[in-house]
Amino acid sequence: MQDLGARVDSFPEGWRPEPDEKIVGTVDSVDEFEGKFGAYPVLTIIEDGGGDVSVHCFHTVLKREVARQRPEPGDRIAIKYFGRDEERGYERYRVIVEKETGKTPIDWSKHERDAEEELAGDGEDFAGLKPPPEGDGDDPE
Repeated sequence: MQDLGARVDSFPEGWRPEPDEKIVGTVDSVDEFEGKFGAYPVLTIIEDGGGDVSVHCFHTVLKREVARQRPEPGDRIAIKYFGRDEERGYERYRVIVEKETGKTPIDWSKHERDAEEELAGDGEDFAGLKPPPEGDGDDPE
């Protein structure tokens, strides 16, 4: 993978695959773009062979597959474009995401919001939370 200084010297090109092309690499960023047909995800991927590319996930199948697998920065990803299904009229993709090890699959934003609400409360027991009773079994003595 290129170092940060080399990466900032270039601008990721949009991925415009031909049928049977694929991209394999590491998710660098996940953004959202508002286009004329609505919002869609944009993944910047650092390719295994070097360089980075932006994948605009506006095709319905690609958008669905990315939304199902929820890639995050640091995850490994492979996307293959199979071409247009002429009978059904949509673009065909396959997406595989390998989650970065050690990630905690929890909603940190929820915990942040909960904590803010508790702190903004009336100061009594932080919204009903009380310290554990003494002698709860955790004391090593």
